[in-house]
Amino acid sequence: MIHPKIEALVASKMLDFMIPADNVANVIDQHTLSTGLLILTQSNYTMIPVLSAESKLMGVISMSMIIKAVMTVDAIEMERLDELKVRDVMLSQPVRVQANCHLADVLNYLIDQNFVCVVDGDNRFLGIITRKNVMQRLTHLLHLTSNPGEVARLIKLFETAEAVV
Repeated sequence: MIHPKIEALVASKMLDFMIPADNVANVIDQHTLSTGLLILTQSNYTMIPVLSAESKLMGVISMSMIIKAVMTVDAIEMERLDELKVRDVMLSQPVRVQANCHLADVLNYLIDQNFVCVVDGDNRFLGIITRKNVMQRLTHLLHLTSNPGEVARLIKLFETAEAVV
């Protein structure tokens, strides 16, 4: 567990890291794989959230999932792109957190994931927290420590946190 003072120093709330849903490429679960492929290609993402028509998080889909779905042992069956739905191929249990989650949870998920989906209590998609955004924030924090007064304040904060643990 990360000490609350340190967590507050990094981010006052997890929403500080979040890219809002309106700014995240996504696909609807009822769309065909060809639509999913188009969105993935246009967005330059390797994986995107899959939503219901009501904006609930249903899963995630990647380019490799789509390619595997249309490949056979000896051919690529392109017609399957228009036959299969995104819901048929997606990963239906993606990593997700609530907006009020702890930094430690997000960091643990981001060890193995490029992003974590953020949902509300009704599973409505709110956005994503990316590994890149967290790393940028931590890098910014570390660069602030070039100020000697700031270094002293951080050392005191860490000593206080260690004393509590």
